[in-house]
Amino acid sequence: MTAGAKRVIALFLIYGHAHMDEGIAQIRKIVDRMLPEAKLQIIVANNKIDQPYEDTSGDIWEISGDNRLGEFTGWEKGYQYAKRTLNLNSDDLILFANDTFFRRKYRDGGVGYIDFFNRSLVDGRDLTKECVGYLDDFPRTVELMGIRYTSWIRSNVFFIPFDICERLGQLAFPLPERDIFSPDPQLFWSDTDRISRNWKAYISSWLFGKVDPAFPEYQLHWHSAKKVTHENFAFFKKKARAILSEHYLTARLHAMNCPIIDANLYPRLPDRHTSPYYS
Repeated sequence: MTAGAKRVIALFLIYGHAHMDEGIAQIRKIVDRMLPEAKLQIIVANNKIDQPYEDTSGDIWEISGDNRLGEFTGWEKGYQYAKRTLNLNSDDLILFANDTFFRRKYRDGGVGYIDFFNRSLVDGRDLTKECVGYLDDFPRTVELMGIRYTSWIRSNVFFIPFDICERLGQLAFPLPERDIFSPDPQLFWSDTDRISRNWKAYISSWLFGKVDPAFPEYQLHWHSAKKVTHENFAFFKKKARAILSEHYLTARLHAMNCPIIDANLYPRLPDRHTSPYYS
């Protein structure tokens, strides 16, 4: 028997309506498969809407999001809206999803990773105290804001109990932009020690498609990786801050000793940090 999760509040982050219907259908499938007894409420936070907006006339609610830092500021707005309108409590499980989780083709192969979000994954677990997500990892320990960690939750779809959300507070990474980045696009990162050198190197490989020879153990590249220039500097800073938010969320969960139910059931291949990430 699974404890908690009497209700699932799905905060579905979109940017425009192109993928909304398919995403909603996939969210329903996941919740029906994993928590068939739970009541589901879906709140769509639309980061393309840049003025106050809400529509609660149907089963699916839609509100304007907050696109300052992409999905994390959008989710924060959606979460605060849910708190104001839904009287959240300890039996509520918050599902965070964006409109890419069902559209990516990863190197994992075989069964799609979202199929692992099923009843057996959470059977017998306490979802008032345990999070659920797909864990990726680095080849070596990194550090953010004094917290050392290796693995993090892939943030396109994951679950956090209400009480844990309350302990986490702000979702977005707290350092201001001036403390994170150099004014020189070619350097990109500042010299802050709040973000470890190998973290910066690994994410530079991911974003810019160039491996740091001092840290050759990580060679993965994003599907849109390219060299940073003055023209795309602002874009990459925003993307890097979203990644920092993703990682810092899980780092704090680790620091809180919060259990994470890992939906990554694929074999941990020895070349997973150096072979192509996407299929």
